[in-house]
Amino acid sequence: SPSIQTATARVRPDDAGVASAATTAMHQLGAAVGTALLSTIVAAVTARQLEPYGGAEVGPAVLAAADLRGFTVAFWIASAVFVVGAAIVWSLIRPTTVQRSGGHAGELPARDVEDLAVYEVGPR
Repeated sequence: SPSIQTATARVRPDDAGVASAATTAMHQLGAAVGTALLSTIVAAVTARQLEPYGGAEVGPAVLAAADLRGFTVAFWIASAVFVVGAAIVWSLIRPTTVQRSGGHAGELPARDVEDLAVYEVGPR
């Protein structure tokens, strides 16, 4: 995937397996923690929406409205995290020139860029 290619682009060939494994592990950990946090947000907001009823039995419409509010808040928080993350990635990763096999640097045809692009991490 492009994210693993970018994460391992500047790694020495003998360290590529370890770098790829670490990147994959962080993807898995991020997915697990993110899901847990968003689920917690949904539950907390839903419970807060039901507080005025003081534990009394409520109808399906009230439960649906409380759930909808919980999921809406979680969606907006996830969207904000995504936008901030995208801005950070955009500011740190930039394409660099790729050497052709002929030994001179230059532009590559569009079909070759996906396979051969190299990215550097650092300020623009």
